[in-house]
Amino acid sequence: MPDSLGVIRQTIEVVAPAQTTSMLDIICTIATVLIALVNVGLVIYIFVKNNENNTLHKEKSRKIKLLKTLVLDYGMDYFYEFFKNLDKEVIILKNSNLDDPTKQTINANLLSLGETLEHKFTDLFLGIDQRLYESIKQETDILLDGFTESIFNENINIYTEDNFNNLITSKIVKNKTQILKILFSYTGE
Repeated sequence: MPDSLGVIRQTIEVVAPAQTTSMLDIICTIATVLIALVNVGLVIYIFVKNNENNTLHKEKSRKIKLLKTLVLDYGMDYFYEFFKNLDKEVIILKNSNLDDPTKQTINANLLSLGETLEHKFTDLFLGIDQRLYESIKQETDILLDGFTESIFNENINIYTEDNFNNLITSKIVKNKTQILKILFSYTGE
């Protein structure tokens, strides 16, 4: 029996020195730990980015819903009413015998229609997006300023069919289309 114990002791002595760690094992362990830390960092980064993207997406969705509710459901009637009333008012400009007081009255009526549009339609965009509001307001201002310029420019015979179509009718259509284009291209950003 003593021989078997001696053999066991020798085996243990031989096996024990083999368990010492080599430099390669240390490098492998450090690399494994570094890879695990990088993976944890990437998981945290991806989680934070996804959370930010979800927040941005929710904000865009909220703005689109506001646009639909406030403007498209409530305000579009005022938008179309503005252009219908504009068409009725500018038709008077086809008269070749307009004096300055009549032109001033027509221009005042056009500006009044613009103010009504701003209060009942354009101002609704302030609750959604400042840039969207400014874009639509700018388009309306350009249209109305163009009318004022055309009405009071003595060098233009606005009552002729070609001038009326070029300076009034086509600008109304382009402006209406441009505002609709702004509305339909809005993405909530």
